Amino acid sequence: MFAGSSLPLVLLAVAFYFFPYPLIFLATLMVITDSVEYGQLVSGVRNESVTLSVRPLIDKLAGAASNGIVGIVAVAAGMTGNANPSDITAHGVFQFNMFMFYIPIALLIIAALIFFAKVNLSEAQHAEIVKTLNARLEKEQQVSSLKDGVQSPVSHRDLGTSPTSNSQI
Repeated sequence: MFAGSSLPLVLLAVAFYFFPYPLIFLATLMVITDSVEYGQLVSGVRNESVTLSVRPLIDKLAGAASNGIVGIVAVAAGMTGNANPSDITAHGVFQFNMFMFYIPIALLIIAALIFFAKVNLSEAQHAEIVKTLNARLEKEQQVSSLKDGVQSPVSHRDLGTSPTSNSQI
């Protein structure tokens, strides 16, 4: 809006615009990682590799889709062939700004609201899930060892946690 002809303002705006992305990816990765134990609690099966491989797949698909959208928007805004900046109409600049900045910001806010409304796995809940899984695993191993006549201790490696912490964060 105000930075149309000022490179420092454009760079500052880009920095502010892209600042949340690493934080969003980190928060999402941590929630996905912690949800592995929740899935194990609910289903009885630990699918860590499948769960954690979904995020990179989604990242690749989103990158491909975003490149396609940029191409379509550039063509729709008149940024084709040998077009010079002076050849692009005010409507074309508005279209480009709308599809490249305003709509993504609105979608980012909507996604954040949905994330905060739907994802409510706290550290305390995660610790309780890990505690429940530890108890369940100990019980299963005791039953198994009684059948086999051998006692085997529960390994923290079986739950994907460290011996000093109940959280993977």
